[in-house]
Amino acid sequence: MRNVQIVDCPDGSYRYAAVDRQTGDFLLRLSDRAALLVTQDPHVIGKTMMKLAGGTFASKIDYEQFLEQGREFQKNYDAKKLDKFWADIINAGLSHPFPIWRVSEILKWVESGEYDEVLKNN
Repeated sequence: MRNVQIVDCPDGSYRYAAVDRQTGDFLLRLSDRAALLVTQDPHVIGKTMMKLAGGTFASKIDYEQFLEQGREFQKNYDAKKLDKFWADIINAGLSHPFPIWRVSEILKWVESGEYDEVLKNN
């Protein structure tokens, strides 16, 4: 990946990988998929994203509705240019994509059959 650069901490105590926005989003999607491969339970990932989204109010969120919101997010993002535009604009200023966006990517991967294919081949 040419968009990753190893950078020294200003005080020299450690080094870290600096990535541009596009590469960072890719690595985050990759890490979410890796977490799913380790846990082998999409609900663990979904509930983790729900807790990230809800914070202290996560216990009051209906998990099934959260998953449905993830599916709707992906559908609207793919189909409606204005929704895509605003999601991209809002997300551009964040260090991590919305948790609902991340869960929508995991749902898409699982529901497409690609996740099961990876499990079968390994």
